[in-house]
Amino acid sequence: MSMEIKKSTPVRITGNGTWESQYGLFYKFEIEMANGDIGEYSSKSQDQTKFVQGTETEYEWHTRISNGRTFHNIKPVKQEFQSNRSAGGFQKSNNPDRDVQIVRQSSLNRATDLCINGKIELADVLVYAEVFVNYVQNGAKAQSNNPGTQETIDQIKDNAEKKSIVTSGSDGLPF
Repeated sequence: MSMEIKKSTPVRITGNGTWESQYGLFYKFEIEMANGDIGEYSSKSQDQTKFVQGTETEYEWHTRISNGRTFHNIKPVKQEFQSNRSAGGFQKSNNPDRDVQIVRQSSLNRATDLCINGKIELADVLVYAEVFVNYVQNGAKAQSNNPGTQETIDQIKDNAEKKSIVTSGSDGLPF
């Protein structure tokens, strides 16, 4: 059996029966491409949408020989292979706002964990989250006080009250 990735436009899509497998009922389609390829595609849906007549697409072209006969199957290329093949693997975000949001979300999550485990009060969740954000963004050496010390926490609480993030007498949440 051989497989190659091709690109062409379906010019004819014809229903060609059904077949049953351990995964349920499949609908067969004979697909003819503009480049002359004709192959069978199986779909779980009677109204398959992977191949649209007149719309160019990439597809897998599978060839197998059985009892002296050649059979061709057509399958859609999986999405992760379709987009930007040359880039490969993880791509770093170029959006600094998104990176900051991720750090803030993660820091809030960790501070919430401390509250759930009884290590800090609910009113202090945002304060500790800010300590964590500052540590991640600036590192311990970049700050005048060592993050996590009571002095740093008191300083952040004062700043939070000035910014109306934490209101005296409330549960400490901004909503």
